[in-house]
Amino acid sequence: MDDDAVKPADDDEPTGKHAQKPEEAASEGESGKPDSAIRDSEPLDDTKVLKAEEPPRRSAPPQEDTPPWDSPGRPRNAVIGILLTVALLGAAGLIGWAMLRPSIEDGSTGAVSDPSGPCELRTVDEMPGDGGVPAVEGIPERSTAVLTTNLGQVTVMLFGDLAPCGVASFTHLSRQGSYNSATCPSMTSALTEPTLILRCGIPTDQGGPGYRVRGEHPFADTAVVDALALVNDADGRSGAEFALIRGQSVPTNNLTVIGQVIDGFGVLDSITAQGGAASYAGPPPMPVTVLTVTVLGGPPGPSSSSGSGLPGLPSGPR
Repeated sequence: MDDDAVKPADDDEPTGKHAQKPEEAASEGESGKPDSAIRDSEPLDDTKVLKAEEPPRRSAPPQEDTPPWDSPGRPRNAVIGILLTVALLGAAGLIGWAMLRPSIEDGSTGAVSDPSGPCELRTVDEMPGDGGVPAVEGIPERSTAVLTTNLGQVTVMLFGDLAPCGVASFTHLSRQGSYNSATCPSMTSALTEPTLILRCGIPTDQGGPGYRVRGEHPFADTAVVDALALVNDADGRSGAEFALIRGQSVPTNNLTVIGQVIDGFGVLDSITAQGGAASYAGPPPMPVTVLTVTVLGGPPGPSSSSGSGLPGLPSGPR
């Protein structure tokens, strides 16, 4: 036997279809395919490989000077920014309005609400409400008011010492012309005293002077005669409505008595007669209009047939 016919197992060379040339083995890639298989397959697309390997791209952040609501692709931020801006402007407007409102409501006098003052003066938002507010300082203890109506004149003595807030308000409104051409919308007449309650001025539930003063009750539970009284609202504060009361009466908390009629009783009695023999309540059958109210400083002269308005002292003719 020839020695070359038998070789150790480690030295055997592959034969047949398992035989592989060294250069072919070297040409196999990591995929384990020969070059011929790679050549026969579809060529590799470098672009697809790069896209698969790269992480997802993100859009660049907006520039530092770009407002949040101008950032591209962020419409929700724009809406939020606009709403916040509107809210801030609205808050600033409300603060400014609250700071300026007292000076607007108080009119040209420059006075302001004084809830803690002696008259508890409060401005309110109502019409006409454009005549300023009264000043209590300087109100005399006694003064005279002349009410000129379409049926004649009625003269009243005002009690500045007993109802200073009410007298100050009535005087202020009279001098502002608030009662000029004011109608008297309602009256109540009866056969017993008080025989007439005539309400004039602006009803408290229909407007007013733009302010209220506290009610005063110097004659609580005490009878008064031929009174001039302010009509208080539901909170016990008086505005621009007043009442002329003919005869004796005991004022309630709905009224602030500020004076007493000292002349013009015939005018009041003629209005009472319009109601007829029976009791009457409603608008005066013959319209009554207050043309002017003039307040004169100081008490009436000694020749006047005046009463004091105080309990037990004389009043007008009965």
